[in-house]
Amino acid sequence: MRHATDRVRHATPAPPPAVGPLAGPRRAPGPVMLATLQGAGLHPDAARLAVAVAAESGRRLIVVHVVDHPPSAPPGRRYDPGPAPAVAASLQAPVDLAIAAGAAVTHGRVRSLRPLATLVDLVTEHDPDLVVFGADPDGLSWLRAVSRRRHRHAVHVLRRRTSCLLWQPGDGRPGAPP
Repeated sequence: MRHATDRVRHATPAPPPAVGPLAGPRRAPGPVMLATLQGAGLHPDAARLAVAVAAESGRRLIVVHVVDHPPSAPPGRRYDPGPAPAVAASLQAPVDLAIAAGAAVTHGRVRSLRPLATLVDLVTEHDPDLVVFGADPDGLSWLRAVSRRRHRHAVHVLRRRTSCLLWQPGDGRPGAPP
């Protein structure tokens, strides 16, 4: 009767992965994205942080304002009045600061039926190293398009569905919104 024997293979352990300057190809540094949703202006601290990081690290600053695109009107009759003057000024200020600091800037307003999903898609597409979700928490209310609850939900979704560093006004301060 034949007996099956197990062969034991002795393998030398694999060398540890390379660490340091010879670790292999690194991905190019990603941009810095400063984002907000409809009706919420940018917090001044968020704008300053995004511009400072982009300018000091030589990265592109992407300023994104994602707004709701209601499907109620026929395609030819949709009128877009643009952002409120205060929101428009808060969106233009970091662009001007970044240009003055010598940083490359891309800015735009994106209309979507699902603004939060579109923002996640933009973050995935541009692969930034840092996303500054700069909606000003003091300007949020249920009367505007972005309430505090919707803001918290947006931060939660960005944390769960993106792999980049996320900063929002109030991070690290006592009494800041969660």
